[in-house]
Amino acid sequence: MYTMSAGYKKKSRSFDIISIITAISIALCLISLSVKIVINANYLYYYDIDHLNIVETAGMSKSVIKENYDLLMKYMNNNNVTELSLPDFPMSPQGKEHFAEVKVLFNDITYLFYGTLALSTLGIIASIVKKKAKVFKASSIIMILIPIILAIPFAVDFNGAFTVFHKLAFSNDFWEFDPASDPIINALPENYFMHCAVGILLLVTLFSILSYLVSRILKKRFSRSAY
Repeated sequence: MYTMSAGYKKKSRSFDIISIITAISIALCLISLSVKIVINANYLYYYDIDHLNIVETAGMSKSVIKENYDLLMKYMNNNNVTELSLPDFPMSPQGKEHFAEVKVLFNDITYLFYGTLALSTLGIIASIVKKKAKVFKASSIIMILIPIILAIPFAVDFNGAFTVFHKLAFSNDFWEFDPASDPIINALPENYFMHCAVGILLLVTLFSILSYLVSRILKKRFSRSAY
């Protein structure tokens, strides 16, 4: 009994390359999932239409704003929709180009999610077979560090952090919309994106806690099975 327990403890401490890849994959999978869930949460935007007084800012009814927003999100998420056309919002060529670049980001997040989901699945199976619960604890640590690191600049100066993100993500300044040529910006206030950022960080934190709980549950089960 003692030998088997000691053997389990020794095995549980080992952290090979597969475990590292699995932990990172789980973290990236759940982070990208958090992003996908929040940015596609139409109800969050619908809430902000009232909360942020978007009807007054955009000068349109709530139903019209919702209809155009739904068309925008359909364009972002459906690769079969190749042309962005919003019936109530004229758009400059630069504005259309920016949304095309955002669509690429949406696709990249989707590819990241499915790629890391595949790696995570294989890694989790291998970890369970080898009785390595620490991969979930490691992924939990990775995920909890991200909200902590990002929450500081967001809390201090969200506008500055928002600007830095755009400069890093895009190679041009097309994201600096002129309301005269791209009135869609009036319907997409910065505070809405702040709410999205907060939602993503909260969801990542929740996934981090769940991953830690899974590691604790598996550790107990693996420990009992060693006797």
